[in-house]
Amino acid sequence: MMENLEYIEDFFKSNPTEDQKKEFDQKIISDPSFAEDVAFYLSATQSALDLVNAEKKENFRKLYNQSVPAKVVDIKTPVRKLWRYVAAAAVIASVFIIRLLIFSPVSVEELAAKYEKENLTNLGVSMSARGDSMQLGKNLYNKGNAAQALNVFESILSRNPTDFDAREYAGIAALHLKQYDKALNYFASIASEKGYFSNPGKFYQALTLMKRNRPKDKEEAIKLLKEVVIENLSMSDIAKKWLDQMK
Repeated sequence: MMENLEYIEDFFKSNPTEDQKKEFDQKIISDPSFAEDVAFYLSATQSALDLVNAEKKENFRKLYNQSVPAKVVDIKTPVRKLWRYVAAAAVIASVFIIRLLIFSPVSVEELAAKYEKENLTNLGVSMSARGDSMQLGKNLYNKGNAAQALNVFESILSRNPTDFDAREYAGIAALHLKQYDKALNYFASIASEKGYFSNPGKFYQALTLMKRNRPKDKEEAIKLLKEVVIENLSMSDIAKKWLDQMK
């Protein structure tokens, strides 16, 4: 059993080829003891299955129905043999779910949307000596008035085109409004600035490309994220995590 468990664990923790996946599935079907070991392993790692959301479960149901045709079992089939069919089917189902969880690539649009929702729905408002215009723009954005906020930030830039914060916030508002070209221009302009301790410009460029997701956008986003990691720029920890998920 220990030898089987090592083989099973290596399978799930590695990135198996299609031939290795087929070999694994066939072994489940043909070797009841191996199927039981797989069932034990999956049971022991049940917490991983808890991460499967409703959408992935639905995707699995469709895949499973297509991949595992119903088998007609003779009414005279011994109960033990029938149990083996049921056990094998259950294990195969679990294997499919684990594969969906571990091996399915994550959509770049999903990653971008999740980040925007969790981190860019609220621009911190503080008492500042810079005047009321910046705070007004941030307040408008926080209340869901991104278009009006963008007008305020661009009004500031018309008076002071080099204002770093106004360019950053204008880019974020444009991103929210799906004005991707405008957002990319603002983020590129702050990415080129040197001497700032925290400069998210290049990361935001990648984020915008991921959300837009036109042909070649993903490749360009990956290139930018790699630069963020290599240069240890702002958001490098998130960039590294995304690169791992986008493999």
